[in-house]
Amino acid sequence: MDARRKYTPLLALAVTACAFEEALVGDGPPGSPQSTPAWTLNELDSTAEASLRGLAVVDELVAWCGGSDGTLLRTTDGGRHWLPRPIPGAEDLDFRSLWALDAQSAWTASAGPGSASRIYHTSDGGQNWTLQHTNREPEGFFDAIAFWPGSAGQRGLVVGDPVAGHLTILRTEDGGAHWEPLPSAAQPPSLPGEYAFAASGTSLALVAPSTAWIVTGGSVARMLRSTDGGTSWVAVPLPLGDGSEGAGAFSIATGDGVHGVVVGGNYREPELAARHWARTEDGGRSWSGPGGSGGAEGPEGPTGPAGYRSCVAVLPRTNHRTWIAVGPSGVDISDDGGRVWRSLRHQALNSVAWAPSGRRGFAVGPAGSLYRLEPVD
Repeated sequence: MDARRKYTPLLALAVTACAFEEALVGDGPPGSPQSTPAWTLNELDSTAEASLRGLAVVDELVAWCGGSDGTLLRTTDGGRHWLPRPIPGAEDLDFRSLWALDAQSAWTASAGPGSASRIYHTSDGGQNWTLQHTNREPEGFFDAIAFWPGSAGQRGLVVGDPVAGHLTILRTEDGGAHWEPLPSAAQPPSLPGEYAFAASGTSLALVAPSTAWIVTGGSVARMLRSTDGGTSWVAVPLPLGDGSEGAGAFSIATGDGVHGVVVGGNYREPELAARHWARTEDGGRSWSGPGGSGGAEGPEGPTGPAGYRSCVAVLPRTNHRTWIAVGPSGVDISDDGGRVWRSLRHQALNSVAWAPSGRRGFAVGPAGSLYRLEPVD
């Protein structure tokens, strides 16, 4: 969708860590099946001013992030230093979605109308980038890019806003050398006024070997589910949003294709905590939350994140118990599988992701803000 907020421009500059820390929550070691660790949110000293939204975390040392004004950054030392990895001629693009295989190989999709939506790939750590695909549809707008785990960066999807009554879905089987639209029979039809969001590049989630989840918003919030690599899709309604232009499902996360959480709300009312999250334990066939049956009950009813949230991520090695959600009005955590959420901090963030070890995470936000999540020793 093209009705999205923009932020102050930035020239990508190197970033180093500073000594700001705040303990978040917890009572046990990372990965413990019976406890949630305490975490520190370490602010990184940044000279950047871009709105950072794209984020890919490879491991505890390597992460990539991107945003407005062609900003692309990479760290290989756990966030102590972030070095710019710009693409010549792409200074006006907004890189809202990233996927990285390792410190050398990464893909990024820019979000924008028409030819401003593009796909780039690097195989040398961002020193050089190859333009793999340019959107040719005037109504097109790329929202998210991802590759299937275990495919070594060969099999992936890009999701974009509807064109001619169908959600845009591009697929590659060769690492992006060729990005092709799904066959006509496989293209999921969109409803009038329905689209995906590019708030964090996480409206798409892929699980090995061939499961894909996509969430939408606008006139209706839905989850589109495929278990055959995108050859066929099933649409499931989501209890999110109110049918207005800025509302719906913005981000989806799953670790196993069975348990999942979706967050969103209305980005034009960021502190409104209504119809803004849901969870599933049956592979997305049904969803419960504040607008549906089965939502967890707190003292005053279902307890969800404290407002609109643009990104959600599951903490690895917690048996799908611990989830974190971020947005412009703050950070929330759930340690019971997404049933009940607690507000952690009123810090504006756009995206969050964990290292596979579950020992470190990173988060990015407006005005060039970067953070590192680490357990309290």
